[in-house]
This record gives sequence, C-alpha cells and structure tokens, in this order.
Amino acid sequence: MTEIQVRLADGTVLVVPASLDAITTYVLLEQESWFEKETTLLARLLRPGMTAIDIGANLGVFSLPMARLVEPLGRVFAYEPAQETCRLLRQSRALNAAAGLEIVVAALSDAAGHARLATGASSELNLLSHSDAAPGETVEVTTLEIEDAKQDWGEPDFIKIDAEGEEARILAGGTGFFARHSPLAMF
Repeated sequence: MTEIQVRLADGTVLVVPASLDAITTYVLLEQESWFEKETTLLARLLRPGMTAIDIGANLGVFSLPMARLVEPLGRVFAYEPAQETCRLLRQSRALNAAAGLEIVVAALSDAAGHARLATGASSELNLLSHSDAAPGETVEVTTLEIEDAKQDWGEPDFIKIDAEGEEARILAGGTGFFARHSPLAMF
C-alpha cells in the first residue's frame, strides 16, 4: 500500500493511505483535522503525566495528539488489531517521536481469543466478526480485565472507545476494570 504524510493543524503528522477512498485521508486532506469535535476537547482534558487508553486507535487521529499532550512522562496505550493500520500507526509514532505511545496489536471484547477482523472499504469501517468465514484477517482479542492485569498503566485518566459496534462487549469485558478505575470515558 502506498502512503502519504499529512500534517494536522496541531502539528501532528499522520501516515495515511494514499487514496481518497480512505476516510481518514480524505477528511484530513480537506480539513487538516479530524471532523469529530472531540479531538479539540482533548487539549482541555489531558495533561503531561496522564495515562490514556485508545481502543480502536486506527491510524492515530486520537492516539498521536493524546501522546503529544501527556508526554514526556505520560503514556497512551493504543489498541488496534489490523496489521496494515498498525504499520502506518508505527510510522506516525516514529515521525512524531511519540515515545509515550504504546501500540498494542489486538482488539478488545468480552472474551480473549481470536476473531476475524472483517475489513471494510476503509480502515475506519473494519469490525470484529464472530464468524470464521468473514473476509479479512484473524486477530488477537483481549479484554480490559486482562489488559489491566498485564499492562503497567497504573490509574488510567482517560479512555476512548470507538470499535465499530463492539463497545458493549468491551464494557462487558471490563466490568472489574471500571469498578477499580474511574477514567473519563469517551465513546
């Protein structure tokens, strides 16, 4: 896949597919920022030293600006299951010298295992399929409970969940997480 670099209005550089058929590419080239107003809210909420979790990180429209806001001592844990999307996200992390951005190649749901990531016409439309026959790629699936025990993220301050219909299952797989922690959550 060919890719291009797009500089956002806040100075973040994202590596995106070189195709106007890709939603993120089209929106960023047209507007120099993401179309959802929540991205501007991040600057009011996140501070250096905070810990944030981005479930459904995709190409990093939220993850990379979040990393810029919480660094140098803060961290962002970006969960993205698609291999190609993660490859582009890693390139963006390097271009932005975002040392506090940790990319986890996995989807979240209510049970650990493997599932099919059904690929859409654009990476923003990828979704977990619970059918082995779905076109796409097989991905690792984990839960907030497992990740809370495994990751050294301390007391998370913020969590963004945008997982194309998987949100209710993610919450079901994180009931203990939310009982122990009280991050500001954005859906």
